[in-house]
Amino acid sequence: MPLFLAIIFIFMTNKISSKVNSPLLPATRLLTDAWNLYAYKLVDFIEMYVLGLFGLLPLLLLGILALVFFAWMHLNSWTIYLLFGVLGLAALAWAIYYGTRAKIGLLLILKNEKAKVRENFQASKSLFFPYFFISLATGVLIFLAFLLFIIPGIILSVFWSLVVILIVFEDKLTFKTATKRSCELIKGYWWPVFGRFLIIGVLATIVALIMNIPMNYLSEIGKQAYSFVVNIFWALLSPLFVTYTYLLYKDLLSKK
Repeated sequence: MPLFLAIIFIFMTNKISSKVNSPLLPATRLLTDAWNLYAYKLVDFIEMYVLGLFGLLPLLLLGILALVFFAWMHLNSWTIYLLFGVLGLAALAWAIYYGTRAKIGLLLILKNEKAKVRENFQASKSLFFPYFFISLATGVLIFLAFLLFIIPGIILSVFWSLVVILIVFEDKLTFKTATKRSCELIKGYWWPVFGRFLIIGVLATIVALIMNIPMNYLSEIGKQAYSFVVNIFWALLSPLFVTYTYLLYKDLLSKK
């Protein structure tokens, strides 16, 4: 097994060191363009998030019912517990379904610029299963690669970093076609792509550290309120990472 992994590592390293024909956009230009696109589409992104939040309604309703049954009425029956367990799993699945469609919708906003947000959300329905299962499969494999050896995990995560983009923009609806196409686009540009993701990752880390400073001076209630505000901030900012990856994809596409 270690020998097999070593062979894969050498093979990937050979791909990484391939000659680059023309340079990618500088990270500063990429970040600036991503920010401008993010700001231009922010209202649409927020509306897409709101549509995705409707998936949480069954969980919220179930939580209220649980409070009524168990805290106020003090019911203690295994059938009630079983019923709430089944309903809870169904509500969680529904929330994942809506949340995933909202993520797809963010990409469709960039793909179908003239379409309305609701139209893009509706269009996300047909892409849910390939998006969900391919994202899950690549995520699990990257996680396992990190557990075995950190470096192969980093290499694999960069090579497959465009998979979700390709599902939406190029209809790569199978694991094989999506991962193969992502590797094709990044081959010869691994280090530049890695560097650009590293830069935005470092910037996000710096912002997170700065925003975490007030937590040291707040009460418990203040910490909870501030954490809520911080979560909203990151939720609103997350489409910036989508636009950043999208523009990187377009830049790579222009080089191939």
